[in-house]
Amino acid sequence: MTEYVIKLGRTKTIIASTLVSILFSVIITLLIIFSLGIAGIKLKVAVGLLIAVTAPLIAAPCISWFAIGLIFKIHKLEEKMRLLATYDYLTGVLSRRAFMEQSNYICRFAERQGLEFTLLAIDLDHFKKINDQYGHAAGDRVLKSFGKIMRQISRESDLAGRIGGEEFALFLPATNAEKATAFAERLHQAVRETIVKGNGAPITFTASIGLAYFPKTVNIEKALSMADKALYSAKKNGRNQTVIYDAELEN
Repeated sequence: MTEYVIKLGRTKTIIASTLVSILFSVIITLLIIFSLGIAGIKLKVAVGLLIAVTAPLIAAPCISWFAIGLIFKIHKLEEKMRLLATYDYLTGVLSRRAFMEQSNYICRFAERQGLEFTLLAIDLDHFKKINDQYGHAAGDRVLKSFGKIMRQISRESDLAGRIGGEEFALFLPATNAEKATAFAERLHQAVRETIVKGNGAPITFTASIGLAYFPKTVNIEKALSMADKALYSAKKNGRNQTVIYDAELEN
């Protein structure tokens, strides 16, 4: 019912409900007049119909305006709650839960179609130092700026998510290691060119990236674990770089 009300719109729904109210009112009035006629009580049909039409014409819009308005308010609140559950409020990318669910769905699709994909695990370098030196508000602006970068350089088919804190992930479907490496370099470049306002001083930051390529699909938890190992190697080797996962990182 709510779905039809939303599709129809508030004004059209009120008009429709008013017409339905008038129709039922006329039908009931005619039945009453007919019943009274059988009982020998005469009532003018014109007067009865006038009352039957006028009453709902006045009452129905007033009542339905508030009732339908409440439906729309509830619908907007539900939409807002769905967005909060799906997207990270600060960065605008997918929340961890939404990212894992959507990535897992694409993994299953890739398995059926025999498609490749690449996963990037990303960590903002020395983020704690940014918070300590410039304050958490500045740190939030850095996170917000990085989320914007991710959204801008990603393709429509890519999934960008905030996994937690300053940790992010990018799921690149139908993307081989070479293309993903070029993508990671564009991400590095965009980050290097970004300046965020701190407390009276400009803030620059860098990111470390772990890249894991999958010619055959695996579940998203395993894929993220492999990308995380490459990310750890990138941070260990000096940060601000991309490391591609290989079997040696398991040792």
